[in-house]
Formats: sequence, structure tokens, C-alpha cells
Amino acid sequence: MTTTQPHPHPMPPDRPLASRPGLIDYLLIWLGVGVSALFARMTGLRMVLPEGDPGPAWQALCEVLPALLLLPVGVILFWPIFYTTQWLCGRRSGLTAGEWLLGLAWLGALAFAGWAVGKGTDALSGFLVEDAFKRHAVLGYILFMLSMGALAVLIWLVGLIGRWQQPWTHTLSLALMLWPAAPLLVVWLGNIKME
Repeated sequence: MTTTQPHPHPMPPDRPLASRPGLIDYLLIWLGVGVSALFARMTGLRMVLPEGDPGPAWQALCEVLPALLLLPVGVILFWPIFYTTQWLCGRRSGLTAGEWLLGLAWLGALAFAGWAVGKGTDALSGFLVEDAFKRHAVLGYILFMLSMGALAVLIWLVGLIGRWQQPWTHTLSLALMLWPAAPLLVVWLGNIKME
């Protein structure tokens, strides 16, 4: 006769399972990445290498760096849809700390996207299309995302200690907030100038 031992750390029955993204969510993430690349082109942001002949690999990198830097913007714009699809599938928990960050970033992404589309379609005029404003808009984006990234690291560390289940959008929000640090590190290490 065999007896089964109970699991040493059973999960409480009232604890909801972590949600997973569905097909619509994945499609929206990829659409957001494409929209981000479009925004990068619309802003006219360019990366310029220091003097000399760095080679074709560095030149290719400089061509894609604006899109890599702005990659989170398009994905962030779909945040309300991500939350809504979870709610329609039965999610009843409130927003997590990471999702609150994503919601705040959504407001900034709306403003940045509006400016990028206006600039790219020649719908803006005056000081909004000048290079000085573009530099300030991109610098504002960078500073905002770096500060959000610092908060994301703090939330991630607290989550490591807490070990509670989080919806997939929580982890996505932390990754989106941290992402711009990677292209900025390349810009800094490569001594690349943003124009």
C-alpha cells in the first residue's frame, strides 16, 4: 500500500493562476513594435557616428538605433487593450505596481506619438517641428523612460522577495520600462551622437 505525501508548499486554492498573453495580445505587441519603428522614422531622429570610418556594422547599427530606442512607445499604446482582454477573460484583480507604471507611461506615449505623427505628416508647424524641439522631445522621452526603468527595477526586486503571481502585463511593463537602457548604453559606449 502506497501513500502519497502532500506537497510541502501547496498553493492556496483562492490564489488565481498567472495570466498568459493570447493570440490577440501577441499580434498587438508585434503591431506596436512596427508602430514604434514608424514613429522613429516620423521623428527624423538620427544617430551619427564619430569621425572616421567605423565600418558597415556600426553604420547599420546607427540606422536601427532610433527604432530600438523608441521600441516601447508603440507597444505601450496598446496597454488599455491588454488589460481589457484580461478583464474579458475573467481577471478581477486590480492593477499591479508594474501596470500602474505602464499606465503612466501610456500617457507619455500618447503625447509622444501625437507629436511624432504630427511631425511625420507635416500637420505641425512652428516651434514643434524645429530641431531644438525634437532634441527636447527625445531627451524628455529618454529621461522619462530612464526614471521609469529605475522604478521598474525597484518593483522587480520587491517582486523577487514577494514571490506572488503577477499577470503577464506586469512583467511586460517592467521589460518595456527597462528596454531603452540597452540602446542608450550602445549610444554612450559607441560615442554616438543623436540628431
